[in-house]
Amino acid sequence: LGALLVLFGVHAQNETGTIEGVITKSTTAAPVEGAEVTAVLDGADLVRSTRTDANGHYTFSGLVAGRYGVLVRRDGYLPGPGLGDYVSTAVDVATGKRAAANFTLIQAASLSGRLLDSQGNPERGALLEALRIGYDRFGERLWKVVTVVSTGNSGEYRFESLFPDEYYLRASRGNLSQTPGPSANGGELYYPGSVNAAGATSIALREGEQRVADFSGDFQKGYSITGRVACAIPGMDRLPRTELTLLPRYVGAPAETIQGRPLIQLREGSDGRFQISGVVPGFYELSAVARIRGATGDDVTYVSTTAIQISDQDAEASALTLQPGVEVRGRLIADAQGQNLRLAGAIRGLGLERVQNSLVPSLMRRDGLGGPFRAVVDDAGTSYRFSNVPPGAYVISANSLMMAPAYLTEVLSRNAYEGGILVGSESVFADLVVNSDGGTIEGTVRDTQDNTVQLVLVPAAQYRNKPFAYRTAALVTSSGSFKMTGVPPGHYTLFARDAKDTSQPFMNADYVARHVDRGVLVSVRKNSTTTGIVVERIPDGTPWRLSE
Repeated sequence: LGALLVLFGVHAQNETGTIEGVITKSTTAAPVEGAEVTAVLDGADLVRSTRTDANGHYTFSGLVAGRYGVLVRRDGYLPGPGLGDYVSTAVDVATGKRAAANFTLIQAASLSGRLLDSQGNPERGALLEALRIGYDRFGERLWKVVTVVSTGNSGEYRFESLFPDEYYLRASRGNLSQTPGPSANGGELYYPGSVNAAGATSIALREGEQRVADFSGDFQKGYSITGRVACAIPGMDRLPRTELTLLPRYVGAPAETIQGRPLIQLREGSDGRFQISGVVPGFYELSAVARIRGATGDDVTYVSTTAIQISDQDAEASALTLQPGVEVRGRLIADAQGQNLRLAGAIRGLGLERVQNSLVPSLMRRDGLGGPFRAVVDDAGTSYRFSNVPPGAYVISANSLMMAPAYLTEVLSRNAYEGGILVGSESVFADLVVNSDGGTIEGTVRDTQDNTVQLVLVPAAQYRNKPFAYRTAALVTSSGSFKMTGVPPGHYTLFARDAKDTSQPFMNADYVARHVDRGVLVSVRKNSTTTGIVVERIPDGTPWRLSE
């Protein structure tokens, strides 16, 4: 009977599998003891939990075959995106096999200290922002708010669970119920005591470091900006709902992020009068933005901008008038030969319908206000037209996702400006030169798992200077293969990321700059195919140090 039981036990073990792995720190590779590890069988109620030993090792044995989600957490270490406190991966368990699932955890850093005035008195209830430098999609530097706290009765503050990185501190008078941002709560103070961003000093945090950084200084006196927004839009007899945004323009300092941070909102039908208080001396750009539903159901954007200088007194803004924009139009010229798309055979054999569906020009304002604008292409596919474009500087592209087999090579216009156009008070004519001599990149992605990988292609000669993604493509094939067509000749870096992770926009230049060194170098020639490219997926949530 004992022999039969032994044989039965061996047979049962042969019908199950094992998951094992090691948990280590990201920088030192030292084992992480006491980490909580959980294995969950996909589509079932089977849940197993354990903790790592002194060597960072864990084992789950006797698991039925199937796909498991393995989740790891440890106090004082950073989680993965969208999973609460956990870092996770998917593992396939086969009968009689041992599957490996190793994890590298990032130990969180913290930053604390006191905020005092120049006399050594605590600044109670001040709003304190932890900032880092990011980039917009055009490669321009800007502030990114990581987290916000309020100082205590003795001026103390503390930021927990920070990624190892470089941070800046900005203090303003206010509380957490108010909107953070420039001039929203009166004067500002940057670590270690500067009243403007140009004098800010960064604080570098290493993994697991608990840094103390006291700083002191006096908030600069703020002044008021008053003014009025008028409406000169035909058919509108009253002011539409309008947002006001005030952005400082410090020389040599990052700009402010615009998205989601209007300073004042004017209600529909108001007289347009406004007052912005607590604005410290400096140069600013004040913008009024209104979005109105057009006849076709799309939003039409109206923007009016003025420059303001604050010195040592209150200021009155010059007139901000919402009025219709101008028309931007031109020809679509194929292959730089001066022939339109119809005469060029819709770009060397491409079907006319394919050209019309893929080559849709778009405009994006460099300051991020009100875009993107989409063009209307004529039935012949030979010309395009933008309507109601407000004054400003724009970047123009042939397609928002750059997925067309043809690509934009040149903008021919007296209004051409840094790859785009300048729009004023008169109509703009700009011919777009389109080429079809691009190459093709084919390859595979490792660790596709659930086939939601996003490929990001970056010009190798440009990302250091202007680090933004040139082209992206969703990977949907079950085999993990990909194909990118219409790529202009040149050298590129290609990397892959989890397309489901929306916490890091794949077109964001800061994200690209952090990950591009992990990519694969690719050379593309005219009308040729580059094959055999193998790309490994970037680990979810991995915070790589930004190199400027």
